[in-house]
Amino acid sequence: MIRDLFPLYQGLTEQDVELGSSNATNLAEEPSYGAKKFFGLLKDLEQPIYSGSRCSKSSAMVKLLHIKSMGHWSKESFTMLLEFLKNELLPSRSMLAESYYEAKKIIKNLSISYDKIDACTNNCMLF
Repeated sequence: MIRDLFPLYQGLTEQDVELGSSNATNLAEEPSYGAKKFFGLLKDLEQPIYSGSRCSKSSAMVKLLHIKSMGHWSKESFTMLLEFLKNELLPSRSMLAESYYEAKKIIKNLSISYDKIDACTNNCMLF
């Protein structure tokens, strides 16, 4: 999914971009904002939620936020769940976010957010 968002950088490693290797044609200068964003996403996808975990930091946040959305949980209840998981169930050095705000920051670079628009008092649809 990440590589679909950034097809220009497909097959490149962060070293290719930094060193300006032959694989990174036209990218010998400082990596662009898009490239930095892409490599940040890759790092989060490779970083396990805790040592020995099969689940990455990003995938855990996406799955937990999906459950929050489907279950119509409030931000406060989601933060309570994250605090419980981090403090009581997971190892002390886990990379799990501690609040809803932190979870949203982790996945914001995926560009899968939405804007809620209040159309009118009669709940009409906005086109």
